[in-house]
Amino acid sequence: MINNSKLDYTILAPATLEEKAGTGKVNFKPEKFAANPIPDVAAVLAQILDKKNTYGKVINMTGGETPISEAIAEV
Repeated sequence: MINNSKLDYTILAPATLEEKAGTGKVNFKPEKFAANPIPDVAAVLAQILDKKNTYGKVINMTGGETPISEAIAEV
């Protein structure tokens, strides 16, 4: 269905959510399971809304070592 959409969409697929402080760092190319602090997921969602480089993509997400803004720019 999304392949036939004319909408500018981005799907964020975070791994398990954790109720702990955010780190401001993520991994969008996870090779193994890692949890996500909820504040980091919220920050990514807020920042990808107007980023055209994320349109039409599914972004898998875990906690990581890359600053959020840098990770989004590299999508």
